[in-house]
Amino acid sequence: MIILRNMGDEIYKYNSNWIESIDIIKLFSKILLTMAMAAIGLSTNLKDIRNMGYKPFIVGFIAMLTVGIFCIITIETYLKYFI
Repeated sequence: MIILRNMGDEIYKYNSNWIESIDIIKLFSKILLTMAMAAIGLSTNLKDIRNMGYKPFIVGFIAMLTVGIFCIITIETYLKYFI
């Protein structure tokens, strides 16, 4: 899809039909992503999550913290040396 979008942008740069088509596709992608996320949330069983215990949440929190710290360090390094 990325290749098709880039080719379309190069071929139909200022064509209003192309721009309108892209806007419609963006709108539908937002709607469909919202529906998919709602379906995931509606199919979640809270009793099963409670029965798993606290250990998976601790692992997830540590992973989230690690990724967050790494992202902050990467952004700060980028801003310091490249801008």
